[in-house]
Amino acid sequence: MKTIETTQTAGADKLLHLTIPVDEANRPYRMVIVLVPESELQTNCAENGWPAGYFGRTYGSIQDESFVRQPQGDYPERLELE
Repeated sequence: MKTIETTQTAGADKLLHLTIPVDEANRPYRMVIVLVPESELQTNCAENGWPAGYFGRTYGSIQDESFVRQPQGDYPERLELE
């Protein structure tokens, strides 16, 4: 599975034209496309206290493959509900 993230500008015809390179010809591929206007992403960040474009600049920024999330320990025991 490969994730491709891109920002494109729609033409005057309100159409986006995508060219997506694939690994093999004559093979079916499943695509999931989520369209979010760039302005909504920036607005949502600002509304929630994050600087505009923050997640686009930081998501996937750790390229060191040896970086791993350390164990988080066990959950505390809770009383059972009756």
